[in-house]
Amino acid sequence: MNQRPEDLTDDELRALCNELTDRIDALDNDSDGAPDALVEQWAQANREESRRDALAARKAGRYSVTLDADGQEIEYELRATNEADAKVEVESGVEAMSKVSGMTVTVKQINGPITE
Repeated sequence: MNQRPEDLTDDELRALCNELTDRIDALDNDSDGAPDALVEQWAQANREESRRDALAARKAGRYSVTLDADGQEIEYELRATNEADAKVEVESGVEAMSKVSGMTVTVKQINGPITE
């Protein structure tokens, strides 16, 4: 990856995420799986895409959550439009993410809508 994901346009970032996913899927179907460096590139690109989606959600009046997943900070958009619903959504999401990924996931903060 020549450019950092945060320096890419939205379209370039989406294309990069798709390309890396395809490469990893192809390698996972082989014997040894994808190299760690490629998986890390994929994770960085997807974290940036998720951060941008969360920012857009907040600008549209919704909430997002910042999580710590085994030391990696990840921000996700939420469907919630009020704090009570955001808390419920976060609780179920953290539990599901922990079970599926096997990671230790904790909530750093719930981020409210951005009003300008």
